Amino acid sequence: MKFYLSALLVLGLAACTDDSGTNTPRDFGVEDMGMDLAATPDLPKEDVTMTPPEITLDVDVLLYERVEIGQKRTQSIFVTNVGTEDLVIGNVLLEELDRQGPSEFKPGAKWVSGTTIVPGNTFLELQVDYEPTDNETDRGTVTIVSNDADEPQLEVRLQTVNAYPDLDAPKLVRFGNVTPGMSETQRVFMYNRGAAPLNISAVVKTGLGPFAIQFIPTEPLPRILQRDEQYAFDLVYTPADTSVHRGTITLTTDDPNDSPYEIAVLGNSPTACLRLTPDGGDFGTVAEGTPITKEFTIFNCSDVLPLSISKVELVDDAGGIFTMNAVPTPVELGGFETSRFSISAVGVSTEAIGEVVIESTDSQSSPQTVQLRIRPVQ
Repeated sequence: MKFYLSALLVLGLAACTDDSGTNTPRDFGVEDMGMDLAATPDLPKEDVTMTPPEITLDVDVLLYERVEIGQKRTQSIFVTNVGTEDLVIGNVLLEELDRQGPSEFKPGAKWVSGTTIVPGNTFLELQVDYEPTDNETDRGTVTIVSNDADEPQLEVRLQTVNAYPDLDAPKLVRFGNVTPGMSETQRVFMYNRGAAPLNISAVVKTGLGPFAIQFIPTEPLPRILQRDEQYAFDLVYTPADTSVHRGTITLTTDDPNDSPYEIAVLGNSPTACLRLTPDGGDFGTVAEGTPITKEFTIFNCSDVLPLSISKVELVDDAGGIFTMNAVPTPVELGGFETSRFSISAVGVSTEAIGEVVIESTDSQSSPQTVQLRIRPVQ
């Protein structure tokens, strides 16, 4: 994506913007800079070299923070033609990802439908409204299709930061086959992805399975998590025999959408077993422009049954922020065998979210979705 509008051009855009609700391409040519091209004797108007249409956008992500239910927030995308020939926009598509029901992202007062012409050296403003109807964190995209030969399709990501506490935790913890009388431990992480503090008041085990919760001494309850802070506890599995065991861990928080929150626990499963380490893709805070790589390990946690992996795919790269090394599939893993892949990212100026999907013969966790996240240094 091209991001090279000069400071003078940005000031010109701001000066031309109005609240009339109309969306007519605006001229930022030489006249706006105090120059009269026709009156310049050394550069006759008819001798101006025509250049192909060239589209640029002023943003690659619109971030909506702390918008509560019943509120509306509007943000703008400036689409600029820095060529001199007409830029033809054939389509502008607004889409909300993973949404069931009416979209909470909507075209604003300044929008276009159908074919739109942006003459040379003019810009067009697109507005996107966000009106949440629930407590969920939302994502979407604006896709702009044009006759720019180099970049015929550009995408702006839409992201929100939940105004409420927002619990992020696994839905399933899997233990493979464990020798009777022996113990295996897994650490479980909880995050607050919302803007408001998350209060964790209880973590309890239910069911008869031989699972036990061990709290980390430095992680007592109750606990209040600020945005993107984490809380961890250990889950210990000590089977007395080779039977399949099931249990549930119940988390009590003040997340208005997910309380109580239940984590299913499974041990000595007779099916193929996939465990991903780490189980999340949080890159943390990274300085803008700084590269970072995160390694992932796929582990067949069954000692006897093979695990077949049919897909490891980066389905959302957050507009090119995340890249993944090629993973040849299908992959066959024998008992306790592993396969590795890595995801790279570059530090950004605003939070970016991506997604990896893993499909396998583990019927309990396929497809498995891994959310990728990287945040700027504040």
